[in-house]
Amino acid sequence: MDRINLNDFVYVLALLRGGTLTRAGEILDVNYTTVARNIKKIEEFANVKLFKEGNGRYVPTELTCLLMSDLEQMEETFKNLKDKLAKFHKANNEKIVITCPSSVAQYLVLPLFDEFRKIYPGIELVISGNSDLVDLNCGSADIALRVTNDPPENLIGYKVGTITRAVYCSQHYYNNHFTAKDVALTILSPLKTDSEVEEALNIKGSVGPNYINLDGMKIMQTSIEAGLGIGALPCYIGDNMPGLVKIPDSNLKTEYDFWILNHPADKKSSSLKNFKSFFIDKMRTKRDLFVK
Repeated sequence: MDRINLNDFVYVLALLRGGTLTRAGEILDVNYTTVARNIKKIEEFANVKLFKEGNGRYVPTELTCLLMSDLEQMEETFKNLKDKLAKFHKANNEKIVITCPSSVAQYLVLPLFDEFRKIYPGIELVISGNSDLVDLNCGSADIALRVTNDPPENLIGYKVGTITRAVYCSQHYYNNHFTAKDVALTILSPLKTDSEVEEALNIKGSVGPNYINLDGMKIMQTSIEAGLGIGALPCYIGDNMPGLVKIPDSNLKTEYDFWILNHPADKKSSSLKNFKSFFIDKMRTKRDLFVK
């Protein structure tokens, strides 16, 4: 059996705070299955039960409640250690490491690489495959790009904008389902009932929607692209996927902010200032991707 380490307890704290596997995964920017796997590893290793599941929520056991203060103290201790390590990170590093979700890298960052290199040939840009914000604190990343309404208070943040989200489907699906009457739609969603999508499309009447439950942005993209149904996507993804159709007047009400973050220790870095200024200016030219 795999040994546990201190990092495994991050998943316990996230589930304590989130209450569900999906929300805990969102807090850590990982798939919900990763949370479940690490919780199970601790429980099996120590032969204990940390949570009781009921009605889709995870309730901490008495043992977990007793451990909570120790876990939070451990979290704070490691944060302080990482803050100290960050002070040794070079303020004017000529290599900028950017940590971000893969969809942000694919659609918003990578298309700008060539133009940035032409303007700043001495600055190397690197995309980090690890999207954990802890990378900023320990100095292994310089910039974090996040879609979140709760950016960490210990980081310097600039809100680039608020992401527009809408409902998309393939052209084939649109032709077959939105030009005919009384055809049941299939909604792709991590939720059993996605009332926000139903409201956006004004779905009502006797022909209710069917659901396929999916968890994870990548599988949502490929399933919509394959014509399995309709689903909500950030417009920076949906608008850039050939073959997808944005359902007219389907913008969703729930909004998520898009942040560019860096550690306070790097605030004087000229390289970071150049990248942030360049990136923010480019995002301002893509106002259709953000809430007006």
